[in-house]
Amino acid sequence: VGTATRTVNVLAPASTPPTVTSTNATAIGAVIATLSGNVVTEGSSGVTARGFLLSLVDTAPQRGAASVTEVMAGSGSGIFNEQASGLNPGSLYYFRAFAVNASGTSYGDSLTFTTLKGEPGQHPSDFSLGTISSTNIPVQWTPVGADGYLLMISDGALNNPGDGVPVANDFNVSDGSGAVNLGAGGGSYSSFIGFSTDKNYTFRLYPYNNSGGAIDYKTAQAPTLSASVQTTPQLFISGSLAALSTTYGSPSASTSFTVSGEYLTSTVSVAAPAGFEISTNNLTFSSSLTLSPESGALGGTTIHVRLAASAQAGGSFDGQTITVSGGGAATVTLATAAGNSVAPKSITVGRLMAAGKVYDGNTNASVIGTPSYEDLVNNESFAVTNNITWAFPSKNVGTNQSLVPSGNFTPPSSNYTISSQPNLTANISAKPLSVTGAG
Repeated sequence: VGTATRTVNVLAPASTPPTVTSTNATAIGAVIATLSGNVVTEGSSGVTARGFLLSLVDTAPQRGAASVTEVMAGSGSGIFNEQASGLNPGSLYYFRAFAVNASGTSYGDSLTFTTLKGEPGQHPSDFSLGTISSTNIPVQWTPVGADGYLLMISDGALNNPGDGVPVANDFNVSDGSGAVNLGAGGGSYSSFIGFSTDKNYTFRLYPYNNSGGAIDYKTAQAPTLSASVQTTPQLFISGSLAALSTTYGSPSASTSFTVSGEYLTSTVSVAAPAGFEISTNNLTFSSSLTLSPESGALGGTTIHVRLAASAQAGGSFDGQTITVSGGGAATVTLATAAGNSVAPKSITVGRLMAAGKVYDGNTNASVIGTPSYEDLVNNESFAVTNNITWAFPSKNVGTNQSLVPSGNFTPPSSNYTISSQPNLTANISAKPLSVTGAG
């Protein structure tokens, strides 16, 4: 009986690596984060190692690279988590899951997370008070690189905030406390309201990083200030003056500014410089005013200012000082604007009359009356001192001949200008002749 021989080829099973995915990081802190992955299939052999790879520089971390940190998370299939610790605060990390079996290493997709910042490293060193008034206590500082600042105020004990618990804004301190959150660029604040004049207030400034439930305040040795609202008598001026112009003898239109005050102990005086006059109603003007505070307060009072009718033509009225004083407060001043001007008033010379004559062979003319300046203002009176003589333009007979003066009349002062010289006319009539004949 013959024997048959058959050859059978036995194939080894295919060698396949595991399949692994990466999941977004959770529970991220300043130095820790929880990383998650999933070994979906183990491949041709069991997963002997799995974990995560992190790097600050490699966007697709590989095992064994110098800039990569491994976080091991056991073996086997399924979802796995592990906390990475010792991380750098406020840093961007690249990470991905990996799994190893006998066939090799598989990687999940590369993902990123950013660790939270730690508390700021320093406080502002120049936390200080601004100019205090009766209603406001401003504070100021130089930012130090924090994400933001919490400014807290209290008229009693002031408790530090707790990390992870944001403090809500409260601008009204009438209940004894307040708080405001300010951005990284904030370096001053002056908008708390509700101050009491009989209270002393404590301010404390806390730089912080992060926000919401991750907010991290720097509370140790936080800078602190203490102040009360101002009760010293004070006067205030607001507004600026416009340039004014007029003609001598007439007041100009008016411009205005505002005076106010607080904690005043007596009346307040407002004094105008030479050439100006002032008013509270823009109707009745004088060189000075007296203002009466009510219960120590002077509400915003409008002071109207104008060039007086007596302001000298051509005078200097720019940058002159208006003074506000009294009430127990320091004197405050306001300068008049540049460009103020007073023009001279135009006048004439009158009360002269020319007398006609009969032809006498010369140009001599007779003028009767005493010359007088017309249209003077401010109750002024001047005598005309010019010695002017007059002559006919011709010795010949003629009507309405304009007389020729020996000179011009001059104005009595620099406040006036003579707009036109007198124009006198007279007639030279023919001289009657008689004819006699021989007898």
